[in-house]
Amino acid sequence: MAKQKRGRAPKMGTGNSGDISSYEVMGLRIRNEILSPGAQLNSSIRIYKLDSESWDDWDRFVDEIQTNEEVTLSHISPGAVSLSWDDPNS
Repeated sequence: MAKQKRGRAPKMGTGNSGDISSYEVMGLRIRNEILSPGAQLNSSIRIYKLDSESWDDWDRFVDEIQTNEEVTLSHISPGAVSLSWDDPNS
């Protein structure tokens, strides 16, 4: 039997370079927070901008969430929002 060469796994992400953008990194962090058991139980969560995240990315996130009719966004302070949603199982 011939040995097969082991190739490198392809990089995941968007764009030709395979790099993940700072906005996507922030989005993954926020997604994980939203999917946490506590947030799902309460159908709400407070999200805070991290110091390492850009204000452009944060503003883009807030703008995109505000267009989602299934999510209520309340501004708490600069860099902090409260998200709430209806539980689809109730």
